[in-house]
Amino acid sequence: MRDAIGGTLIFQIIMIFIVIFIGVMAVGMNFATTFRAKNQIIHILEKFETYDNAKEHIEKYLTDIKYHNMGGKAIEVNISGCLNETSNYCIKEVVAENGGYYYIVTMYAIFDFPIIGKFMQAPITGQTTVLKDFSRI
Repeated sequence: MRDAIGGTLIFQIIMIFIVIFIGVMAVGMNFATTFRAKNQIIHILEKFETYDNAKEHIEKYLTDIKYHNMGGKAIEVNISGCLNETSNYCIKEVVAENGGYYYIVTMYAIFDFPIIGKFMQAPITGQTTVLKDFSRI
């Protein structure tokens, strides 16, 4: 009788560790996807040099990776000063001291679990290199 209880207890402990491991892997994959999307948007902004030129390419990329529909819901973030009209991410233009400008890109890793609901929303921010626009001078 004692061995049966020990076997059940060990089985429960193993199941708890499996659930924790799967949860950590899911969170890690969500962060990795968000970092990859942020880095790709920064790359697109640096390639096209202005948000106006890069806007269509950014929207196409985000639609292709289905960033707008993470968890089946739109991400609701209220940030003022964003160049984009959507609330899923934020791109801000900042004037640099040396006469150029750069963009700050903020994306969100959303953790929306079926039973718990939206558990956490973590902002991930990055910026482009300083860009020069000689037509503005």
